[in-house]
Amino acid sequence: MTFELILTEGTVAFILLLLMIYFKKQTFKNLKTFMFKLLLLLSLSFSTFEIISILLLDVIDSNLINTIIFKFHFVICLMFNLIFCYYILCALSVEEKKSIKELFVGNLISKIVSALILIITIAYIILPIDNIDSEALNFIPNYSIYFYIACLLIVFIVTIITLSTTKKNISKYKKKYYIYAVIIPLVFIPLQIIFTQVSFLPFALILQLYDLYFFIENPDLEILEEITTAQGDIEQSNQTKTDFLSNMTSEIKVPMNLIVSLCDELKSMPVFNEKLVREDISQIYTSGNSLLDIVNNILDISKIETGKGTLQERDYKVNNLLTDVINIAKSKIGAKQVKLMVNVDQNISSVLNGDYSKLYQALTNIVTNAAKFTDVGKITFTLTSTKASNVENLLFKISDTGSGIKEEEQAMLFQKGVRLANAKQNEVEGSGLGLAITKEYIELLGGKIWFDSQYRVGTTFYIEVPQKIVDATPVGVAKEKKQSTEKLDCSKYTVLIVDDNNLNIKVAKRLLETYKFKVESVTSGKDCVYKIKEGTHYDAIFMDHMMPEMDGIETLHVLKKLNGYELPPIIALTANAVAGMREMYLSEGFDEYLSKPINTTDLDRIINELFDK
Repeated sequence: MTFELILTEGTVAFILLLLMIYFKKQTFKNLKTFMFKLLLLLSLSFSTFEIISILLLDVIDSNLINTIIFKFHFVICLMFNLIFCYYILCALSVEEKKSIKELFVGNLISKIVSALILIITIAYIILPIDNIDSEALNFIPNYSIYFYIACLLIVFIVTIITLSTTKKNISKYKKKYYIYAVIIPLVFIPLQIIFTQVSFLPFALILQLYDLYFFIENPDLEILEEITTAQGDIEQSNQTKTDFLSNMTSEIKVPMNLIVSLCDELKSMPVFNEKLVREDISQIYTSGNSLLDIVNNILDISKIETGKGTLQERDYKVNNLLTDVINIAKSKIGAKQVKLMVNVDQNISSVLNGDYSKLYQALTNIVTNAAKFTDVGKITFTLTSTKASNVENLLFKISDTGSGIKEEEQAMLFQKGVRLANAKQNEVEGSGLGLAITKEYIELLGGKIWFDSQYRVGTTFYIEVPQKIVDATPVGVAKEKKQSTEKLDCSKYTVLIVDDNNLNIKVAKRLLETYKFKVESVTSGKDCVYKIKEGTHYDAIFMDHMMPEMDGIETLHVLKKLNGYELPPIIALTANAVAGMREMYLSEGFDEYLSKPINTTDLDRIINELFDK
């Protein structure tokens, strides 16, 4: 019995050594590491209890007590296999589990394994064994070996099935050592059957644990793996940024080159030709808008990625939203042989509450794409809804008869910076950011977006968003705003432009003079404050934001603190055109917001709202 004790005691020493090494190091706290610690403790308990049971055989002369000791000793071994199964299932699970209960409830295999091993354990406890004495010492009495083999086979089958079916990215290196861990005890079974008076099981268990520790559970390996993964992610991120910048550079250079070339052509024109000049200016205007769209999209996606995308909810009229989107669609269609069809459910509530700007931009991106990729046929804009309590669930459906999307490209449609093959081949302008931004905005609104498409047939986008009902009066048929070509006569009004850039002042002054305004200008916020303090009367102030010394917001706050002065409407005039900026400027106290370059439609709307009385 001395040899058997020495072998078991040596096993205990190895387990204690492994425990000291493992617990001394900083380990990751999760369910997998918890179960590995549990395996270590069960292995130590099994070996320690075996030594105790051997020593007690010489002291206790009771077959019943010895039987209870042996059975309890071997039940620990069976429980080791159950926990080992849980460990494997947890290690290979795609989703990280927080508790054994969560693993048990969410996994059919864990339920089956638990039931089988518990049945084996109960059967082992109930069935009797022969007399045990120190002279005929048998570490796995009689039929116990078969219970153990049954458990090992369950563990082996679970490991192989889980390794072959898991969707988690497990390296071949790790898979190999998981398999080794379940094969090791199987190798010792023949030895245990032949040499029944020598306990090989503790030694098999400790080899299992050493295999798992040195090749899988070692915290140093996990840290190294995380560093390697992080390095790979950084390299992938850098490559993605490089590709993105390359794509953006290419997209920016096309309209920029056109603008520079046309401007050079206009400068060098020997004889003024009004028709050619108007055509060139029209192309410059279109290219400038394309550049502006690209820059705005880059700013928007940057804001989304930094987690600064927030909702700016307000009341809005559904008719206004529809009219604005329809007008954008018509302007993008231009002279193409494309018919725009609009179908609106007349029972939709007329006034809703939500983030108007994000919903508007999302819809604009979709109708703009429809117009870009449809050269002939029709674009159909449909809006229906369902009501639930105080919420209107809007469902927008935008269909086109354009080029459609190839099946192999559909999965990457909402990825940022991705441009489809037909967009590149047909030289359709764009940054590849519009749909990525649209998806982010719709999800931020609590909605969802999806599509159907057939290559060369057409595409249909669906956008579903919930909005709060403010006025449940039916909206009726959406009608376009009448756009008059005549400018409002504002000859009796005086406006002030505040901007530190003389070129910006020149452009704004020209636009405002088309309304016959009397226009004055200053180049700093401080001069603006002086003008108001002097008592100069203005009917409106157009204020730039980014100015030295006192920026536009600071100037506005100073003006509002002046006592005894009646302030006119103050309009923020800024190049800060990221989505959500309008709401920010209004919350600071501005009466309206205009982005640079000034959109004449927006300017006309503001002028009419302020002075058409």
